[in-house]
Amino acid sequence: MRKQNRFLGIKGKVLLPTDGAKFEFHLPLIIFEENTVTVCFCPALNITGYGHSENEAMDNYRYVLTEYLDITFKKKTLMTDLKRLGWQVGKSLSKKMSPPKIEDLLEKNINFKRAVEKYDFKKISTNVQIPVYA
Repeated sequence: MRKQNRFLGIKGKVLLPTDGAKFEFHLPLIIFEENTVTVCFCPALNITGYGHSENEAMDNYRYVLTEYLDITFKKKTLMTDLKRLGWQVGKSLSKKMSPPKIEDLLEKNINFKRAVEKYDFKKISTNVQIPVYA
């Protein structure tokens, strides 16, 4: 039995529990087909969802994203991991964080570059909220 995704809100919006301020941002996603599998890839977090259809790939991506956020939130490693992935993360809670630019991701992420160069893809985005104390 699949555990409940406590970070998924209405319409698949990803939310983390918070009592205070939070950052909301859009994550770019690319969706493409590789062989007979539909792939939903988030280069800013380097996570991927797979499925037999776009809906299945998106559902799997949301599940993987939720697990990623759950694990890094519980281990208190989210901000460290975001920095490792190239995010701009301020030292104080009042500073805004932002995902890396697409140009930087294409230069540094070989899987993203390969997907963009090799496959026809569709670009979409998803909203994510992260509490400032994560």
